[in-house]
Order: sequence, then structure tokens, then C-alpha cells
Amino acid sequence: MIYLASPYSHTDKRIEQWRYQAVLNYTIRQQRLGVLLFSPIVYGHPFAQAGLPSDFTYWRTLNERLILGCSCLHYYMLPGWEDSIGVKAEIEFAESYGLEVEAIEYD
Repeated sequence: MIYLASPYSHTDKRIEQWRYQAVLNYTIRQQRLGVLLFSPIVYGHPFAQAGLPSDFTYWRTLNERLILGCSCLHYYMLPGWEDSIGVKAEIEFAESYGLEVEAIEYD
């Protein structure tokens, strides 16, 4: 299974919504191709909408455990990914455990 890292948190909730929708669309395309992929953004967005925190610090422990259950980590290069504390931390975490890390261009 692939863990899909992507930026999400932002002070502008419209940007969070846009990021969620972009990752959801990508995840759906991969699902249709039969790719086993887990996106913490697709999973966690409804929780954030219900009032739970949307920041990386809150989700870090869960995300790291999920990364360990995956064979590799892909990061989706949405605008702002380079500034994402969460994406950087997830990449570093995956690399520290010897997992393959691959960049996925945003289309």
C-alpha cells in the first residue's frame, strides 16, 4: 500500500478545502486503476470539518503508524507542498525507516 503525503493545513479554510478536493480526485483516479493508496487527507478532512484539529501535530502519531504499514510513501506536489511541515516530516520519517519515497506531480 502507498501512503500519500500532501499539504493540507492552512489559515484559509478554502485552501484546505481545495487541497482536500485535489487529493480526493487523485485518490479516486488511483483507486480506479486498482492502486492501493491511503491518503490521510481524504481520511482526516471530515474529522477537521467536524471540529477536530487539522494540523500535522495532532495527526502525527496516527500518520506515522500508518506510514509504517505501507510499502512506500508518495508525496503529491500540490502548490505549497514545499512549505508543508507535515509533508517534510512524513518524508523524513519514511526515509528513516528505509521506505521508498517518490514525488508525484500535480496535474
